[in-house]
Amino acid sequence: MIQWFKDVTTDSIVFKAFMGLMILSFGIWGIGDVIAPSVDPNVAIQGGSFEVRATELQRRYQQQLDKLRQSLGPEAASDPSLRQTLLNSTISQVREEAVTNEAALDMGINVSPNLVREVVMAQDVFKDESGGF
Repeated sequence: MIQWFKDVTTDSIVFKAFMGLMILSFGIWGIGDVIAPSVDPNVAIQGGSFEVRATELQRRYQQQLDKLRQSLGPEAASDPSLRQTLLNSTISQVREEAVTNEAALDMGINVSPNLVREVVMAQDVFKDESGGF
């Protein structure tokens, strides 16, 4: 049986063509990933037109971890399950903010830092007696 399979595959032009296509497709697929990688290793979360860099996620996670240390003490922050839960929570928060920001941009809502500055400076509660900020 094995000899028959060997004879059929060795003499078959169809099998050789199939194997040639397989080798060619894997070569193109592998080389394509090396030449033009589709995944940026510095991006932690990506979806639609937004992406969250790994450094931003790490910074936010570290902030949450520092808050946890302050509230529960340093020994609580060393618990692996608590750290994993904190990481999952941070990922969820960052993802929700990114999706919300993308939805706001899709609706045409764009609040620039300059606009926020102008609105805050126009508020009477932030002005002194002479009208200065």
